[in-house]
Amino acid sequence: MASTTRTLPHPPSAAAPAALDGAAGRWLLPSFSDCLFLAVLIWIYSSGSGGWKGLLADGDSGWHIRTGEYILDHHRVPYQDLYSFSRPGAPWYAWEWLSDVIFGSLHRLAGLKGVVLTAGVVIALFATTLIRRMIWRGVNLLIAMLDLFFKKTRTGKAMRACAINREAAALQGIPVSRMLALSFALSAALGAIAGVLITPTQYTAFNVGVPFAISGFIAAIVGGFGRPLGAFVGGIMLGLAQAVAIVVFGAGLKNVAALSVLLLFLFIRPGGILGEAK
Repeated sequence: MASTTRTLPHPPSAAAPAALDGAAGRWLLPSFSDCLFLAVLIWIYSSGSGGWKGLLADGDSGWHIRTGEYILDHHRVPYQDLYSFSRPGAPWYAWEWLSDVIFGSLHRLAGLKGVVLTAGVVIALFATTLIRRMIWRGVNLLIAMLDLFFKKTRTGKAMRACAINREAAALQGIPVSRMLALSFALSAALGAIAGVLITPTQYTAFNVGVPFAISGFIAAIVGGFGRPLGAFVGGIMLGLAQAVAIVVFGAGLKNVAALSVLLLFLFIRPGGILGEAK
């Protein structure tokens, strides 16, 4: 009887996954920092009505470029004001001469687009490095980003203005309805993030968010409405009060402690910890 042999297919090689696990994989696979850097870079170049031209909105950009070109042409730092026509020859010093030279060199090599591209890369690198260090130091990244958004961005400042006085904000040209829609979307996003974080440790049901919503409302009152940092501080105080109530009186009275804190602040300091005393 002739024996028949069958060639079995070779098992998949583990060389490719092993290569991705090594140094080559660390270079080829994008990390969190890479994605964050690209996201910040895209946001810088696409946000706002002017896009990348918004980086040139600062009036100092022009004289930085011209001062740098003067230094490149004359090989010295100017000691007299180059731009004043009311006081010609007045003493003046280019304190930022190195950045002026960089701006001037970039403008000569690639024009304004080269200046904008370099500025965007530097800003994105700074933001990525800062966030990496915040994570390494154990900073609450979400709270820090919210604080940065409300204090440093134009949209965040507009949302704060609408929260303080809608009529005055509308008179300043702020689209109040759009800011309200953005605030609703931001609240929904924060609620979704909170749900993702709390679901692995809590029982999940259709009405599970009601106690957390009440606790968040109390924390906002305790900390001060319209202040993200105040809500954070109020949440910490509320959690400490409930923890003490559980230890001293039992778990059944933790909600009583929360409502007691709420009534105490409503009577003594209605504006909250970081709000104005009334």
